Amino acid sequence: MLPTAIAKRLEEHFAGQAITSIRPTFGGVSNMSLALRIGTTPCVLKAAEQPGKRHDLRHEATILGLLAGKRLGAPTTLALLDDDAWSILVMRRRPGLPGLRFVGRPAADLIPIYQALGHTLARLHQQTPADSQIPPTEGLAIHVQIGNLAPRLAELPLPDTLTRNLIAAIAHPVWQPTAPRLIHGDAGLHNLLWGARGLSLLDWEWAGWGDPRLDLAWVDWTIRFRQLPPVLWAIFLEQYIMTRREAPDLEPGTHHALMMGQIAALLVRAAGQAAAWEEWVRRAAWTLAQAGLAS
Repeated sequence: MLPTAIAKRLEEHFAGQAITSIRPTFGGVSNMSLALRIGTTPCVLKAAEQPGKRHDLRHEATILGLLAGKRLGAPTTLALLDDDAWSILVMRRRPGLPGLRFVGRPAADLIPIYQALGHTLARLHQQTPADSQIPPTEGLAIHVQIGNLAPRLAELPLPDTLTRNLIAAIAHPVWQPTAPRLIHGDAGLHNLLWGARGLSLLDWEWAGWGDPRLDLAWVDWTIRFRQLPPVLWAIFLEQYIMTRREAPDLEPGTHHALMMGQIAALLVRAAGQAAAWEEWVRRAAWTLAQAGLAS
């Protein structure tokens, strides 16, 4: 289950500590993702060989470094091991059940999760480049990542209406924030753990400096797409506003542009991966239809 090259790197780095209890994590489709024990410490390991996914792991390690000590429910990095073949991120395992385990449960079970998510994102969005003493460099600036999508979108085999709407979305001025904050980039049930010790946010590889409304739009989109009770969006937003002490401007056109911009990035990532590509084309068309823009 654990490739020999990875096992060797772990044994070298964590010398004298047994590597045991290895099993796949729930989800973990973007990289090799395993739960294991290193000595007596419960850990999660993410590993990648493909260059783009290796970059994601390095990026996630950078973000987790920014979050260290801020009590935002993010994992603690124990090691980032890089060699010619693999990038390996080892983190201390967080407690709780995967958020997707709660899909299908009564709204009453989901309400405290979305309250906690609203509170956590509001606290995250208070982080500025000045707070971290790290400026919004190209690698961490969401607007730069989005700005690079247009030529790649134009080359993808998409229906003309979809291409036009995606390119219009990433051209929206919301992607050029004047006061960027630290955002997660892919928040929702699919990237959290929930339990008696509260909420943990996982998978920070898309995080960076940007407009906080991207996280809000994506939480809203995931609620709608999964057909979860609409009250969850209201509960989430109420807690977010209460914690941050200001109400975001969720003008519908801007909100839609953020959703579609996120989908544009996902489509570019999915190009060449047949199943993922077909699914995100379907989701993009669904999103346009929900906004009355499908024709």
